Amino acid sequence: MAITRTIVAQNIVLATNNLNTSMFGQYWFVDKKIFRPEEFLQDGIFVPGFTQVSSADCQITIVPNQIQMSIKEDDQSKANECVKERFTKMVEAIGALPIIAIGLNYIWKVTDNEQDNHQLTSYLFAENPTEIYSYFNKSDAMYGAYFSQNFDAETRLKLDIKPVHSIINGQREDYIIASFNYHRDIRQGNTMNQLLDQLKKWNNLRQNSNKVVCLLK
Repeated sequence: MAITRTIVAQNIVLATNNLNTSMFGQYWFVDKKIFRPEEFLQDGIFVPGFTQVSSADCQITIVPNQIQMSIKEDDQSKANECVKERFTKMVEAIGALPIIAIGLNYIWKVTDNEQDNHQLTSYLFAENPTEIYSYFNKSDAMYGAYFSQNFDAETRLKLDIKPVHSIINGQREDYIIASFNYHRDIRQGNTMNQLLDQLKKWNNLRQNSNKVVCLLK
């Protein structure tokens, strides 16, 4: 087998309650020193109930029940710098708002150029078949898995692994998507301190997701 693993998406999500999105205009982001005026890309959207701002390194989307920053940088050090210079500053500015949870998410693409999804997922997940696997035993069957456990005292790791495919230039590509969610509920009181504490784990959690995805072999 020749398994390769590539990180394809990274984001941070804050779960909120009835957030007033109208406060997040371009001036707010500039005033809080999250973006400089020249850093805004032209795909920004500022309408009631929905705000979206983009720069070369990230995109921030805000709706009443969620704030999400998607990171465009694959390089780990640049991604970490983006978290510190963009999202950490944003959290410092909104720490008093009704935030109930934070999720740090890393999505990995796992491919094997010698096996299709049936062969690869059979090898990874169906070597010791139970009755459920004996039902899904046809040549077109594919398999996945869900795992969940505490990462530390505050963080719950949820890992969803599933086979997918895409068509590129008329050719089918089989691969596996491994989606890591590191979830932390935010207790009432000291919201900002809890959020900042979790953001400091960004590099460690990414490294952990890399370590775990390398167990797919």
